[in-house]
Amino acid sequence: MQPTPATTAGVPVGAVVVPKGPLVGTVVASLRSCGWLKSGTNVTRIDERFPPFLEVAAASDNSSRKRAAPTSAEGSGGRRVGPQAPLMAVHVSPAGALAIQDAVDNNVSRSNRPLQISDHAAATAAAAAASETNPLAEQVLSLIIAGQARWISGLRVLSPSCRAGALASGGGRNSAATLARRGSKRVRTSQDDVRELVADSSAQTPPAPLRLEPRRPEAPGLRYVELFAGIGGFRVALDSLGGQCVFSSEISADVRETYLRNFGSGEDKEEDDVPDRDDEDDAPRVKGTVFGDITEVEADDIPDHEVLTAGFPCQSFCKVGDRTGLNDDRGQLFFEVIRILASKKPPAFLLENVANIVTMDEGATFEVILKYLAGAGYRVAHSIIDASAYVPQTRRRVYLVGFRDSVAFERFQWPEAPTPIPGRPAPAKSVRDILEFAADDATTGHLPDPPPHLILTASQLAAVLSSHTFQRGGDLSWRTAGLDGPARTLMGSYKAGFKMYSEFVPVCPLKDSPRDSPKGGAETAARLRFYSPRECARIMGFPDSFLLDERAGSVYHQV
Repeated sequence: MQPTPATTAGVPVGAVVVPKGPLVGTVVASLRSCGWLKSGTNVTRIDERFPPFLEVAAASDNSSRKRAAPTSAEGSGGRRVGPQAPLMAVHVSPAGALAIQDAVDNNVSRSNRPLQISDHAAATAAAAAASETNPLAEQVLSLIIAGQARWISGLRVLSPSCRAGALASGGGRNSAATLARRGSKRVRTSQDDVRELVADSSAQTPPAPLRLEPRRPEAPGLRYVELFAGIGGFRVALDSLGGQCVFSSEISADVRETYLRNFGSGEDKEEDDVPDRDDEDDAPRVKGTVFGDITEVEADDIPDHEVLTAGFPCQSFCKVGDRTGLNDDRGQLFFEVIRILASKKPPAFLLENVANIVTMDEGATFEVILKYLAGAGYRVAHSIIDASAYVPQTRRRVYLVGFRDSVAFERFQWPEAPTPIPGRPAPAKSVRDILEFAADDATTGHLPDPPPHLILTASQLAAVLSSHTFQRGGDLSWRTAGLDGPARTLMGSYKAGFKMYSEFVPVCPLKDSPRDSPKGGAETAARLRFYSPRECARIMGFPDSFLLDERAGSVYHQV
């Protein structure tokens, strides 16, 4: 299967381009109201020296500028919004990109002429169908049709024409609407991963592409990228084997903070917070950085690498959840993996997700995933592996390994069992091996008592006992860790969603089942505690040298 634009474009993206001024606020408000506004950074200033704006030239003697007819690569819609008008891009969500593109496509003739006001009725009808008759969505389409706005498909926050002017998202004085009202010249974005790389205004040609590279070790090893990085699980493993991470991306700001805390010293971060120019060329580089939303980054800007790794979001593929699969904003992020594989063509990749992805929808979802990976140019092998052979946790996950080279693919073999590494401690095999605090067992008496905040309160225990999962099980035994075996599968909702599925450590003997206890006994029949964040990290295979901020409210979710 050969890759095609349809199989390699990634998550649908794009922006509505309007002149700087009150119209920016109008478009932002309309898109937000109908759920089409991109989350995070969503307003950028356009630098017209970059594609697809290069044809906007200051070439005439009277300084008037003319825009060439739009091409299929740059999208469609509208005439020049005014001479010398600074342009702003309002970035849309994937759903918005699909709906707007569909409406625009339905209103462009075979000659690809610009949209005219006479097309208004047809366009608003298409917009209404796409947005379930949302009048605010129609308002955005009307602006495009009238030539007051322009739709640019594929325009990203870190596209060359946008990356120099990313603005803060959200409310307050830095919001898009506020900026539009007061005409602010510039506000530094609050999203750490968007860097100010402002080109010299006197330049007549676009500067070199953005290069995203971390600090390089003296003896670089295998180069890899880590997408949907979390706190760096793949990186811990590959760095220990001499690998060199050349790019990483994680959308959560709290998680990025933990990532940087572990993969860059304070000195590194302070120096790496500013762009640097390499002696080899004039391309601006950002070193030692974990970037945020991967949909904002152009694939061409990602450094070359030998292996792509990704644990793409699993929520829509889990048994616990709505199982929407690829028909979900999170599930569709898989296509960002395809976009980067097809563009960068690394020799190999390693992907991970929940085992249920293989069998859901009678295998139809997984068949689509394999088809797209093949379409990007890879031969793929997959295997469901229980991590309990490597860490003290029952954790069945599917791993997908792909190679562009057929010989390499034929030579690949899945590991049969973990091999002890000389000089390193043997991996933990049971819950007992990872305890930080004492449990209901004499052999843990040398450990300190658990702090009070780890003990389930009476109300928390009552919530567990009232859950349908407890009612189905009948007693607390299946919600209590067996110290001599592996832990149950940890989930991101371990602490926040403890009521339904979380496993607890006993800290005093389990007496009669609360169901059979006298009145009031449900609160006293058992004394249980949560795993500590460090215990969770050990269960997941992170070394004790890995730094956690246990004060962070999201620490359990991060691990």
